[in-house]
This record gives sequence, C-alpha cells and structure tokens, in this order.
Amino acid sequence: MMKKIGAVLCLFFVAVALSACNAFHADTTKNYPQENPQETTVFLRVNTDAIPDGSTIADELTKWKANVLMQQSTEATATKIIDIKYDTETPSVYRADLTIQNVPDSVLTKTVRPFKITYHQSIYNPIALLPETDIFQYNVLYSSERRHSESSATESDYIDGEYAYYWTDATTVEFTDVYPNRPLYIVLVFAGALVIGVAVYLISRYYDCKKRKHQL
Repeated sequence: MMKKIGAVLCLFFVAVALSACNAFHADTTKNYPQENPQETTVFLRVNTDAIPDGSTIADELTKWKANVLMQQSTEATATKIIDIKYDTETPSVYRADLTIQNVPDSVLTKTVRPFKITYHQSIYNPIALLPETDIFQYNVLYSSERRHSESSATESDYIDGEYAYYWTDATTVEFTDVYPNRPLYIVLVFAGALVIGVAVYLISRYYDCKKRKHQL
C-alpha cells in the first residue's frame, strides 16, 4: 500500500515540476510602444557664471530652444524634439516641456530563475536629444512609490512619500526589480511536508516493529 502511495506522490511532484518549469526558468522580453508624439519634461539648472556679459537667462533660453530645434534630425522616422515650452518663473531651475516624436519603445525583460524573478525596464532618456551647454545642466526626474532594487540614476531621494530618481546625462533610464520566485517556495513547502511525513511514518513503523519484537 505504501509503495503505491509513494508512487502516486512521486508522479504528482514530477507533474508539478514539469508543468511549472516556466515558473522556474524563463526569459521573456516585451516592447511597449510609447505615445507619439510624447510629452516629457526636462529641468534646466542654470549656471549663472557661464552667462555672457550683457545677456540674460531669458535670452539664453531663447537661444537654447532655437539651437535644440535646429539640431534635430530631418528624417521622418527619427526620434526628435518638435516643440519646447519652458517656464521662466523659477529663478534657478527651469522646467522645459518637450514634445518628442518617434520615441523608442520601452523594453521590459523578465528573467525567471528558481529563487528569484527579475524585471528590467529601459526607457528612452530625452537628454540624448539635447546639445551640450555650459549654461544649463539637464535633469530628468522619475518617481516611484517603491524603491527599485537597482537603477541607472545619478542619485535617488525619498520625497513626499515617493522615491525620486535623477538623470543628468544621456544614460538610458533603467530600473531593475527583484522578487522571490513564490512557486518554487510553494513546491519546497509541499516537498518538505512530504519528507517530514515520510520520516514520521518510517520512525513510527520502526518503533512499532521494535515493540512487536519485544512482545514476542
């Protein structure tokens, strides 16, 4: 009887392992198209020491906008800035709202391994379309309710209940999140329970047999 039960349990766990193999080892990549055109924001921090004599920040912003638009590609399918609107109310940091055409897809890679699941997401960084300048330092900001396991950010802060990540160069915006692979832990719990059950059964049988021999 016990041999039959053991065989059934063995077949059960083999079936579970085979049906869940993708839950233990799999790699998938998905591309998520972005809005076209896409609205995004870059913050401009002013280096006042670099402003030429006789010029103002407003003058430099006007020249910067014209320079950015002039340097964009003329190809229809190229990623490019087609419009810029900026806010001049802040004395040291200015908000520039960019309208970008043909933004590359956001790429999400899921890597499943026995003990962990890793999500890696890459997002296009609009700083890649902006020219170098001594007057303005570029800042791209992304916020998240949870702290990411890793990121390509320059730095991160905890502000108003959210984690803020900053990019100051054209580095691709990347986030990595690591989670435990729960299906494996569930299988391990069942396997552990089976091992404990078998051990208890064998020990009880051992003492029963020993007791019978002693009675004889």
